[in-house]
Amino acid sequence: MDWEGMAGHRGSIFGQIGLNPSKQKKFDSSLVQAMMCFKNSPYVFVEGESKRIGKVTMPDFMYQKKENGLQIFIDIPVGERIKNILNDYQPWKDPEQFLEAFQRIKKTNPCTCCQTD
Repeated sequence: MDWEGMAGHRGSIFGQIGLNPSKQKKFDSSLVQAMMCFKNSPYVFVEGESKRIGKVTMPDFMYQKKENGLQIFIDIPVGERIKNILNDYQPWKDPEQFLEAFQRIKKTNPCTCCQTD
């Protein structure tokens, strides 16, 4: 089940860049439609998302099912992860928006290891 696709957000500070974020009502409707497709499935694979994806929130029952269900961890090399991230986000398409997001990160999480007085 693609919660990020339904949310129109990738679940990070860069999550909505290049996407059209969903409102809660649209997300809920998409979620119900997806659940209907899987109603006879013995299991459903989902990505480990937090309860909030962008501005939408996963229903409590769904989040609890995800948290309490069987969890499979997939470990891939860092280089492959970087390739996947670049393919998903494509920062070269909206460089200004990515720079703005980096500035928000910098403001909320300042690095103090290199500062001098």
